[in-house]
Amino acid sequence: LLSLIGDQYGEDAHNVNGCVVSVRSKGDRISLWTRDWRNVDVTKRIG
Repeated sequence: LLSLIGDQYGEDAHNVNGCVVSVRSKGDRISLWTRDWRNVDVTKRIG
């Protein structure tokens, strides 16, 4: 989450479209929305 706020994705920053943070009693969840999920290399670099 801090990487997203601090724009730490470098050349891959344009591939991150948004995020959702869900705080739950059984465990929190962070989901990143990316431009193209089929680009496996970029998805792995983003994390």
